[in-house]
Amino acid sequence: MSLLYVHRSPVFRTAVARIAEAAELHCREFHDNAAALVFLAAREPASLFLVEHGSGDGKGFRMIEEVRLFAHRATLPIACILETRDLAAAREAFRAGVTEVFQETDDAGLRSFVREFSGTAKAPSFNGRVLLLEDSASHMAFVSHLCGELGLSVDTATTVEEGLALFAANAYQIAVIDIVLEGIQSGLALVREIRRQTDGRGNIPVLVMSGFTDVARRIEALRCGASDFLHKPFAAEEFVWRLRRLLQEQAHEDLTESLDTTKSPGSGFSAGANKWRNLGLTPREAEICESLLVGSADKVIAEKLGISFWTVRTHIQRIFTKLGVLNRRELIVRYLTAREPA
Repeated sequence: MSLLYVHRSPVFRTAVARIAEAAELHCREFHDNAAALVFLAAREPASLFLVEHGSGDGKGFRMIEEVRLFAHRATLPIACILETRDLAAAREAFRAGVTEVFQETDDAGLRSFVREFSGTAKAPSFNGRVLLLEDSASHMAFVSHLCGELGLSVDTATTVEEGLALFAANAYQIAVIDIVLEGIQSGLALVREIRRQTDGRGNIPVLVMSGFTDVARRIEALRCGASDFLHKPFAAEEFVWRLRRLLQEQAHEDLTESLDTTKSPGSGFSAGANKWRNLGLTPREAEICESLLVGSADKVIAEKLGISFWTVRTHIQRIFTKLGVLNRRELIVRYLTAREPA
């Protein structure tokens, strides 16, 4: 497997080469972002990707966003290397989709990251379940494949009745619905039924698809409760972008709700979790910090707490901002050096 990186300096190139050799990874370097994107767009195997802040053409974060539009790179571990300890740049990097951030002098942290993700079996993946209503076999296969590469499981239906039965029996993170079906059926019936729910399940994002482009049809879909409208046929990158955007927006909504501590678990915290709470974190953030301390991956935390991967990532970004840390290693140091309450 390969360790990919975009570099600006011979010093960084030498350091990465040593780390890759220790992890028994083939090192592949790129001198600019364009060359790296061409490689990443293809399906060549890669273990992880290192990007210097401001690398190449100075648009490293934009490149990370573009990499995340490739469904087959959605779970590729990406580390952003900062020249200085810049918390604002770190927040921007996390928003762009990096897995972890390191200062270039943190050789031990970078080595640990490379060791952790040097095998494909350890590659991170997202969690969540998708309800897909689509009566075209080819489009169903295409969308299911893209969702699968994003780490999402998919339940498929070809009729409104099948979709309603699945929705009644399962919990979904998002619904993807074709509104033009065989005969007189319309997927909008499923959209309306989802929005009628009053137990919270009706708030999931709904992405509707249609081969029609007329404005009236789009307006009708939005009136029925669709979150976004996608015109068929569409490119894989467009589908990935819209799906990620909807999931991330939902994660922010979930986060806002969880900031009300009366809605988060208020008992059963360990002494360590209570220590986090004394540092200004919410109960949910304290729980997540406890999991980060023992090295739990984001997906594992999501499954343990019964929340989405995207919500966990949003919480972690807020935790890092509140505590003024760049990454998980600094979070541990912050915990160990924090003063116990009197």
